[in-house]
Amino acid sequence: LIHFFGPKRSGNHLVLNMIQKNLLAAHPKRKIILLHNIFQPGRKDNPPFTSLVAPDAQNTTMIVTYENVRPADITTLETVQKQLSLLPVNPENIYMAMVIRDPLNWLASWLKRVDELIAKGELYRPLPQMHISTVRELWEGYAKEALGDTNYLGPNSFVFDYNKWIKENEYRDNMFRHPFFDIQNNLDLGLLDVPDFADGSSFDKKNFHGRANEMDVLGRWKDYAGDKRFLSFISHPRVRHLAKRLYGDRIFQGIEGNILRSQRV
Repeated sequence: LIHFFGPKRSGNHLVLNMIQKNLLAAHPKRKIILLHNIFQPGRKDNPPFTSLVAPDAQNTTMIVTYENVRPADITTLETVQKQLSLLPVNPENIYMAMVIRDPLNWLASWLKRVDELIAKGELYRPLPQMHISTVRELWEGYAKEALGDTNYLGPNSFVFDYNKWIKENEYRDNMFRHPFFDIQNNLDLGLLDVPDFADGSSFDKKNFHGRANEMDVLGRWKDYAGDKRFLSFISHPRVRHLAKRLYGDRIFQGIEGNILRSQRV
């Protein structure tokens, strides 16, 4: 059983798609149950908990995903509090996982999706309703967890760095060798896919399906380099501090001039 957390537009679906495809290739007799983003804190339409119990725990890998859940709220989720009822396995085989993406490209993808929903008149959707300060605090929470400043995920946990995941074969190989996955020969199945969820890529939709490596996922920030929302987010001292710790001082190279000019206005 693995609980998988991440902000929307973090590359969640690419990582999840690859986990499923490569698990099945390495362990064809296993059954994978994916419960995607169906549980949210305080949501009234969460499904009945008892209806989700897996029938054959011994041969089942269950992946329960959550989007935009703050790390601090993880332990309040019913699926976490009653996880042994959800899938009765040895507690040592229950893991927490999260995915994080660098703040520049993550925010650009987030804003692209928000602007698309606003243009469609879908202001009732969760993303357009979130204030930029709330969005910033969401990313900060995941960054602190990835750095080990907080430990809401607990000891049995993974942190998937989306930037490394898409760039480094060795990184993916090492993640998949973990005993939970036990994939000794990673085939990288799904790496070139653009999953269907939420219309695919914020920028390219499904246009690059089968050749996702051609998408400029680390250059999305360029489209929002002059956007006031974008600049107010990435110029925040906490974001800059956390981003540099995660990705190095060069993470803001190319955008520093825009940040300085926005601060003079």
